[in-house]
Amino acid sequence: MEVMQINILEYLKLLRKYRRLLVYNMAFILVTAVILALIWPKEYKAITRFAPAFYVQTPFSELRSAGVPDLSALITGGVLISDVYVGIMKSRTVMEDVIVKCNLLRVFRRKLMEDAIDDLKRNSSLDIGLEEIITLTVFMPDPKLAAHVANTWVNSLDSLNQWVTKLQGSRESAFISSRLDDMRKKSDSLRDSLSSFESRYRIFSLDDEMRATVEVYANLARQLMQKEVELSKWERFAEGAPIRRSIETEIESIRKKLSDLETNWHSSIVTKVPISRLPLLQYEHTNLLRTKRTLDSLSSYLLLEYEIARLKSSVNTPTVYVIDEAIPPEKRIWPSRVKIVLLSFLFGLFFNMVLVLAVENVKIKWKL
Repeated sequence: MEVMQINILEYLKLLRKYRRLLVYNMAFILVTAVILALIWPKEYKAITRFAPAFYVQTPFSELRSAGVPDLSALITGGVLISDVYVGIMKSRTVMEDVIVKCNLLRVFRRKLMEDAIDDLKRNSSLDIGLEEIITLTVFMPDPKLAAHVANTWVNSLDSLNQWVTKLQGSRESAFISSRLDDMRKKSDSLRDSLSSFESRYRIFSLDDEMRATVEVYANLARQLMQKEVELSKWERFAEGAPIRRSIETEIESIRKKLSDLETNWHSSIVTKVPISRLPLLQYEHTNLLRTKRTLDSLSSYLLLEYEIARLKSSVNTPTVYVIDEAIPPEKRIWPSRVKIVLLSFLFGLFFNMVLVLAVENVKIKWKL
Protein backbone atom coordinates (compact mmCIF):
# COMPACT_ATOMS: atom_id res chain seq x y z
CA MET A 1 0.00 0.00 0.00
CA GLU A 2 2.88 2.29 0.86
CA VAL A 3 4.60 1.55 -2.47
CA MET A 4 1.39 2.40 -4.33
CA GLN A 5 1.14 5.68 -2.46
CA ILE A 6 4.70 6.53 -3.38
CA ASN A 7 4.06 5.70 -7.04
CA ILE A 8 0.94 7.81 -7.08
CA LEU A 9 2.77 10.70 -5.46
CA GLU A 10 5.58 10.39 -7.94
CA TYR A 11 3.08 10.32 -10.83
CA LEU A 12 1.34 13.42 -9.47
CA LYS A 13 4.73 15.12 -9.37
CA LEU A 14 5.23 14.18 -13.00
CA LEU A 15 1.85 15.66 -13.88
CA ARG A 16 2.82 18.86 -12.07
CA LYS A 17 6.14 18.88 -13.84
CA TYR A 18 4.54 18.68 -17.31
CA ARG A 19 1.47 20.73 -16.47
CA ARG A 20 2.07 23.23 -19.25
CA LEU A 21 2.31 20.49 -21.88
CA LEU A 22 -0.77 18.81 -20.48
CA VAL A 23 -2.81 22.00 -20.46
CA TYR A 24 -1.81 22.93 -24.00
CA ASN A 25 -2.47 19.40 -25.22
CA MET A 26 -5.89 19.23 -23.54
CA ALA A 27 -6.81 22.64 -24.88
CA PHE A 28 -5.82 21.56 -28.40
CA ILE A 29 -7.89 18.39 -28.16
CA LEU A 30 -10.97 20.22 -26.84
CA VAL A 31 -10.74 23.03 -29.39
CA THR A 32 -10.36 20.48 -32.18
CA ALA A 33 -13.39 18.57 -30.86
CA VAL A 34 -15.49 21.75 -30.72
CA ILE A 35 -14.49 22.74 -34.26
CA LEU A 36 -15.32 19.25 -35.55
CA ALA A 37 -18.67 19.31 -33.73
CA LEU A 38 -19.48 22.64 -35.39
CA ILE A 39 -18.44 21.74 -38.94
CA TRP A 40 -19.51 18.10 -38.92
CA PRO A 41 -22.41 17.53 -41.37
CA LYS A 42 -25.71 17.43 -39.53
CA GLU A 43 -27.98 14.44 -39.76
CA TYR A 44 -31.71 14.25 -39.01
CA LYS A 45 -33.92 11.20 -38.68
CA ALA A 46 -37.52 11.05 -39.93
CA ILE A 47 -39.76 8.05 -39.25
CA THR A 48 -43.00 6.95 -40.85
CA ARG A 49 -45.06 3.86 -40.02
CA PHE A 50 -47.62 2.25 -42.28
CA ALA A 51 -49.32 -1.07 -42.96
CA PRO A 52 -50.71 -2.79 -46.06
CA ALA A 53 -54.35 -1.85 -46.60
CA PHE A 54 -56.05 -5.21 -46.11
CA TYR A 55 -59.41 -5.91 -47.77
CA VAL A 56 -58.23 -3.75 -50.71
CA GLN A 57 -57.87 -5.61 -54.00
CA THR A 58 -54.27 -5.40 -55.21
CA PRO A 59 -52.09 -7.59 -57.43
CA PHE A 60 -50.64 -9.04 -54.21
CA SER A 61 -53.96 -9.88 -52.53
CA GLU A 62 -53.61 -13.57 -53.34
CA LEU A 63 -50.56 -13.71 -51.04
CA ARG A 64 -52.73 -13.33 -47.97
CA SER A 65 -55.29 -15.81 -46.66
CA ALA A 66 -58.83 -15.76 -47.93
CA GLY A 67 -60.35 -15.13 -44.50
CA VAL A 68 -59.47 -12.56 -41.85
CA PRO A 69 -55.66 -12.40 -41.95
CA ASP A 70 -53.61 -13.31 -38.91
CA LEU A 71 -51.23 -10.39 -39.10
CA SER A 72 -48.69 -11.81 -36.66
CA ALA A 73 -48.42 -15.22 -38.32
CA LEU A 74 -46.85 -16.42 -41.52
CA ILE A 75 -49.16 -17.00 -44.43
CA THR A 76 -49.01 -20.23 -46.37
CA GLY A 77 -45.60 -20.54 -47.94
CA GLY A 78 -43.99 -18.22 -45.39
CA VAL A 79 -44.77 -15.04 -47.35
CA LEU A 80 -46.01 -11.92 -45.58
CA ILE A 81 -47.67 -9.17 -47.56
CA SER A 82 -45.44 -6.72 -45.66
CA ASP A 83 -42.38 -8.58 -46.94
CA VAL A 84 -43.67 -8.06 -50.47
CA TYR A 85 -44.21 -4.34 -49.81
CA VAL A 86 -40.70 -3.95 -48.39
CA GLY A 87 -39.31 -5.72 -51.44
CA ILE A 88 -41.18 -3.33 -53.72
CA MET A 89 -39.86 -0.31 -51.77
CA LYS A 90 -36.31 -1.58 -52.26
CA SER A 91 -36.84 -2.03 -55.98
CA ARG A 92 -34.98 0.18 -58.44
CA THR A 93 -38.25 1.53 -59.88
CA VAL A 94 -39.48 2.94 -56.58
CA MET A 95 -36.08 4.19 -55.40
CA GLU A 96 -35.42 6.00 -58.68
CA ASP A 97 -38.82 7.67 -58.37
CA VAL A 98 -37.94 8.87 -54.85
CA ILE A 99 -34.52 10.13 -55.94
CA VAL A 100 -35.97 12.09 -58.86
CA LYS A 101 -38.88 13.59 -56.91
CA CYS A 102 -36.67 14.61 -53.97
CA ASN A 103 -33.69 15.70 -56.12
CA LEU A 104 -31.35 13.43 -54.16
CA LEU A 105 -28.70 13.40 -56.90
CA ARG A 106 -27.88 16.96 -55.86
CA VAL A 107 -28.13 16.14 -52.14
CA PHE A 108 -25.79 13.17 -52.43
CA ARG A 109 -23.61 15.00 -54.99
CA ARG A 110 -23.82 12.11 -57.39
CA LYS A 111 -23.96 11.97 -61.16
CA LEU A 112 -24.95 8.32 -61.55
CA MET A 113 -28.32 6.97 -60.45
CA GLU A 114 -26.77 3.73 -59.17
CA ASP A 115 -24.53 5.66 -56.77
CA ALA A 116 -27.51 7.66 -55.52
CA ILE A 117 -29.47 4.43 -54.97
CA ASP A 118 -26.61 3.02 -52.89
CA ASP A 119 -26.50 6.23 -50.83
CA LEU A 120 -30.25 6.11 -50.27
CA LYS A 121 -29.99 2.50 -49.07
CA ARG A 122 -27.22 3.46 -46.63
CA ASN A 123 -29.23 6.40 -45.32
CA SER A 124 -32.46 4.46 -44.69
CA SER A 125 -33.81 1.37 -43.01
CA LEU A 126 -36.99 -0.70 -43.36
CA ASP A 127 -38.23 -2.87 -40.52
CA ILE A 128 -41.34 -5.02 -40.11
CA GLY A 129 -42.85 -5.09 -36.63
CA LEU A 130 -45.78 -6.89 -35.09
CA GLU A 131 -49.03 -7.07 -37.05
CA GLU A 132 -47.13 -6.33 -40.28
CA ILE A 133 -46.53 -2.67 -39.44
CA ILE A 134 -43.64 -1.36 -41.56
CA THR A 135 -41.30 1.30 -40.14
CA LEU A 136 -39.33 3.44 -42.59
CA THR A 137 -36.46 5.48 -41.17
CA VAL A 138 -34.65 8.06 -43.30
CA PHE A 139 -31.46 9.97 -42.42
CA MET A 140 -30.88 13.28 -44.21
CA PRO A 141 -28.85 16.50 -43.64
CA ASP A 142 -32.06 18.57 -43.50
CA PRO A 143 -35.10 17.87 -41.28
CA LYS A 144 -37.67 18.83 -43.92
CA LEU A 145 -35.86 16.78 -46.55
CA ALA A 146 -35.82 13.73 -44.27
CA ALA A 147 -39.60 13.90 -43.76
CA HIS A 148 -40.17 14.62 -47.46
CA VAL A 149 -38.14 11.61 -48.57
CA ALA A 150 -39.93 9.28 -46.13
CA ASN A 151 -43.41 10.39 -47.18
CA THR A 152 -42.50 10.38 -50.87
CA TRP A 153 -41.20 6.84 -50.55
CA VAL A 154 -44.52 5.59 -49.14
CA ASN A 155 -46.47 7.53 -51.77
CA SER A 156 -44.34 6.01 -54.54
CA LEU A 157 -45.12 2.53 -53.20
CA ASP A 158 -48.83 3.32 -53.17
CA SER A 159 -48.71 4.85 -56.65
CA LEU A 160 -46.92 1.81 -58.09
CA ASN A 161 -49.43 -0.57 -56.51
CA GLN A 162 -52.34 1.45 -57.90
CA TRP A 163 -50.75 1.61 -61.35
CA VAL A 164 -50.21 -2.16 -61.43
CA THR A 165 -53.79 -2.70 -60.21
CA LYS A 166 -55.17 -0.45 -62.95
CA LEU A 167 -53.05 -2.16 -65.59
CA GLN A 168 -54.19 -5.56 -64.38
CA GLY A 169 -57.81 -4.38 -64.37
CA SER A 170 -57.52 -3.06 -67.94
CA ARG A 171 -56.05 -6.32 -69.22
CA GLU A 172 -58.65 -8.38 -67.37
CA SER A 173 -61.54 -6.26 -68.66
CA ALA A 174 -60.27 -6.56 -72.25
CA PHE A 175 -59.93 -10.33 -71.96
CA ILE A 176 -63.31 -10.81 -70.24
CA SER A 177 -64.99 -8.52 -72.79
CA SER A 178 -63.82 -10.76 -75.64
CA ARG A 179 -65.01 -13.83 -73.76
CA LEU A 180 -68.39 -12.20 -73.16
CA ASP A 181 -68.76 -11.53 -76.89
CA ASP A 182 -68.04 -15.20 -77.62
CA MET A 183 -70.54 -16.24 -74.96
CA ARG A 184 -73.23 -13.99 -76.41
CA LYS A 185 -72.71 -15.41 -79.91
CA LYS A 186 -72.86 -18.99 -78.63
CA SER A 187 -75.89 -18.22 -76.47
CA ASP A 188 -77.75 -16.58 -79.37
CA SER A 189 -76.96 -19.51 -81.66
CA LEU A 190 -78.03 -22.01 -79.02
CA ARG A 191 -81.23 -20.08 -78.32
CA ASP A 192 -82.13 -20.21 -82.01
CA SER A 193 -81.38 -23.93 -82.15
CA LEU A 194 -83.49 -24.59 -79.05
CA SER A 195 -86.39 -22.53 -80.38
CA SER A 196 -86.25 -24.31 -83.74
CA PHE A 197 -86.06 -27.69 -82.01
CA GLU A 198 -89.07 -27.01 -79.79
CA SER A 199 -91.10 -25.60 -82.67
CA ARG A 200 -90.36 -28.62 -84.85
CA TYR A 201 -90.89 -31.41 -82.34
CA ARG A 202 -93.17 -29.65 -79.81
CA ILE A 203 -91.27 -31.27 -76.94
CA PHE A 204 -92.34 -28.49 -74.61
CA SER A 205 -96.08 -29.33 -75.13
CA LEU A 206 -95.91 -32.81 -73.58
CA ASP A 207 -97.99 -33.13 -70.41
CA ASP A 208 -97.07 -35.28 -67.40
CA GLU A 209 -99.02 -38.31 -68.66
CA MET A 210 -97.27 -38.20 -72.02
CA ARG A 211 -93.90 -37.80 -70.41
CA ALA A 212 -94.62 -40.87 -68.26
CA THR A 213 -95.57 -42.82 -71.40
CA VAL A 214 -92.32 -41.79 -73.07
CA GLU A 215 -90.39 -42.93 -70.01
CA VAL A 216 -92.13 -46.33 -70.05
CA TYR A 217 -91.39 -46.69 -73.76
CA ALA A 218 -87.71 -45.84 -73.15
CA ASN A 219 -87.44 -48.48 -70.41
CA LEU A 220 -89.05 -51.12 -72.64
CA ALA A 221 -86.72 -50.23 -75.52
CA ARG A 222 -83.76 -50.61 -73.21
CA GLN A 223 -85.02 -54.00 -71.99
CA LEU A 224 -85.54 -55.14 -75.58
CA MET A 225 -81.97 -54.24 -76.46
CA GLN A 226 -80.65 -56.10 -73.43
CA LYS A 227 -82.68 -59.24 -74.30
CA GLU A 228 -81.55 -59.15 -77.94
CA VAL A 229 -77.93 -58.99 -76.80
CA GLU A 230 -78.56 -61.85 -74.39
CA LEU A 231 -80.23 -63.90 -77.17
CA SER A 232 -77.20 -63.44 -79.41
CA LYS A 233 -75.13 -65.33 -76.84
CA TRP A 234 -77.40 -68.39 -77.22
CA GLU A 235 -77.62 -68.54 -81.03
CA ARG A 236 -75.15 -71.46 -81.25
CA PHE A 237 -77.54 -73.67 -79.28
CA ALA A 238 -80.49 -75.48 -80.76
CA GLU A 239 -83.68 -73.59 -81.28
CA GLY A 240 -85.50 -75.77 -78.81
CA ALA A 241 -83.24 -74.93 -75.89
CA PRO A 242 -85.39 -73.86 -72.91
CA ILE A 243 -83.40 -70.76 -72.05
CA ARG A 244 -83.42 -69.62 -75.68
CA ARG A 245 -87.18 -70.12 -75.93
CA SER A 246 -87.62 -68.14 -72.71
CA ILE A 247 -85.62 -65.19 -74.03
CA GLU A 248 -87.46 -65.24 -77.35
CA THR A 249 -90.79 -65.21 -75.50
CA GLU A 250 -89.73 -62.20 -73.45
CA ILE A 251 -88.59 -60.38 -76.61
CA GLU A 252 -91.94 -60.99 -78.30
CA SER A 253 -93.76 -59.71 -75.22
CA ILE A 254 -91.68 -56.53 -75.07
CA ARG A 255 -92.16 -55.91 -78.81
CA LYS A 256 -95.92 -56.29 -78.43
CA LYS A 257 -95.97 -53.75 -75.59
CA LEU A 258 -93.92 -51.33 -77.66
CA SER A 259 -96.27 -51.81 -80.61
CA ASP A 260 -99.32 -51.11 -78.41
CA LEU A 261 -97.71 -47.93 -77.08
CA GLU A 262 -96.89 -46.75 -80.61
CA THR A 263 -100.47 -47.43 -81.78
CA ASN A 264 -102.04 -45.63 -78.83
CA TRP A 265 -99.51 -42.77 -79.15
CA HIS A 266 -100.43 -42.05 -82.79
CA SER A 267 -104.09 -42.02 -81.93
CA SER A 268 -103.77 -39.64 -79.00
CA ILE A 269 -101.35 -36.87 -80.11
CA VAL A 270 -101.32 -34.38 -82.93
CA THR A 271 -97.57 -34.46 -83.59
CA LYS A 272 -96.21 -36.70 -86.32
CA VAL A 273 -93.16 -37.73 -84.25
CA PRO A 274 -93.25 -41.44 -83.43
CA ILE A 275 -92.87 -42.41 -79.81
CA SER A 276 -89.77 -44.45 -80.67
CA ARG A 277 -87.88 -41.22 -81.38
CA LEU A 278 -89.09 -39.27 -78.36
CA PRO A 279 -86.58 -40.61 -75.77
CA LEU A 280 -83.67 -39.49 -77.98
CA LEU A 281 -85.37 -36.19 -78.74
CA GLN A 282 -86.00 -35.61 -75.04
CA TYR A 283 -82.32 -36.24 -74.35
CA GLU A 284 -81.32 -33.78 -77.06
CA HIS A 285 -83.76 -31.21 -75.71
CA THR A 286 -82.49 -31.65 -72.14
CA ASN A 287 -78.91 -31.35 -73.35
CA LEU A 288 -79.72 -28.13 -75.21
CA LEU A 289 -81.41 -26.68 -72.14
CA ARG A 290 -78.51 -27.64 -69.88
CA THR A 291 -75.98 -26.11 -72.27
CA LYS A 292 -78.02 -22.91 -72.51
CA ARG A 293 -78.32 -22.61 -68.73
CA THR A 294 -74.58 -23.22 -68.39
CA LEU A 295 -73.82 -20.47 -70.90
CA ASP A 296 -76.23 -18.10 -69.15
CA SER A 297 -74.59 -18.83 -65.80
CA LEU A 298 -71.10 -18.31 -67.24
CA SER A 299 -72.21 -15.08 -68.89
CA SER A 300 -73.57 -13.78 -65.57
CA TYR A 301 -70.31 -14.68 -63.80
CA LEU A 302 -68.17 -13.09 -66.51
CA LEU A 303 -70.32 -9.98 -66.46
CA LEU A 304 -69.72 -9.62 -62.71
CA GLU A 305 -65.97 -10.15 -63.17
CA TYR A 306 -65.99 -7.63 -66.01
CA GLU A 307 -67.52 -4.95 -63.77
CA ILE A 308 -64.96 -5.73 -61.04
CA ALA A 309 -62.12 -5.44 -63.56
CA ARG A 310 -63.49 -2.11 -64.79
CA LEU A 311 -63.58 -0.83 -61.22
CA LYS A 312 -59.99 -1.99 -60.68
CA SER A 313 -58.90 -0.09 -63.77
CA SER A 314 -60.53 3.18 -62.68
CA VAL A 315 -60.71 3.39 -58.87
CA ASN A 316 -57.81 5.02 -56.98
CA THR A 317 -58.03 3.07 -53.74
CA PRO A 318 -55.04 3.49 -51.37
CA THR A 319 -53.07 0.28 -50.92
CA VAL A 320 -51.28 1.39 -47.75
CA TYR A 321 -52.59 2.67 -44.44
CA VAL A 322 -50.29 5.35 -43.01
CA ILE A 323 -50.22 5.15 -39.21
CA ASP A 324 -47.59 7.82 -38.49
CA GLU A 325 -46.76 10.28 -41.22
CA ALA A 326 -43.17 11.51 -41.20
CA ILE A 327 -42.72 15.02 -39.79
CA PRO A 328 -39.57 17.17 -39.79
CA PRO A 329 -37.57 16.23 -36.65
CA GLU A 330 -36.85 19.01 -34.18
CA LYS A 331 -33.51 17.59 -33.01
CA ARG A 332 -30.62 16.27 -35.01
CA ILE A 333 -29.22 12.86 -34.17
CA TRP A 334 -25.68 13.74 -35.24
CA PRO A 335 -23.39 15.36 -34.35
CA SER A 336 -24.08 15.40 -30.61
CA ARG A 337 -21.79 18.21 -29.50
CA VAL A 338 -22.01 17.41 -25.81
CA LYS A 339 -21.04 13.79 -26.41
CA ILE A 340 -18.19 14.79 -28.71
CA VAL A 341 -16.72 17.26 -26.19
CA LEU A 342 -17.17 14.83 -23.29
CA LEU A 343 -15.55 11.95 -25.16
CA SER A 344 -12.75 14.24 -26.32
CA PHE A 345 -12.13 15.33 -22.72
CA LEU A 346 -11.92 11.71 -21.54
CA PHE A 347 -9.65 10.86 -24.45
CA GLY A 348 -7.47 13.88 -23.60
CA LEU A 349 -7.07 12.74 -19.99
CA PHE A 350 -6.06 9.24 -21.01
CA PHE A 351 -3.78 10.50 -23.76
CA ASN A 352 -2.05 12.98 -21.42
CA MET A 353 -1.45 10.30 -18.81
CA VAL A 354 0.16 8.05 -21.38
CA LEU A 355 2.07 11.00 -22.86
CA VAL A 356 3.63 11.95 -19.50
CA LEU A 357 4.87 8.41 -18.92
CA ALA A 358 6.21 8.17 -22.46
CA VAL A 359 8.08 11.48 -22.26
CA GLU A 360 9.61 10.62 -18.86
CA ASN A 361 10.73 7.18 -20.07
CA VAL A 362 12.40 8.76 -23.09
CA LYS A 363 14.28 11.20 -20.84
CA ILE A 364 15.42 8.45 -18.53
CA LYS A 365 16.51 6.22 -21.42
CA TRP A 366 18.48 8.90 -23.16
CA LYS A 367 19.47 10.61 -19.88
CA LEU A 368 18.25 13.97 -20.97
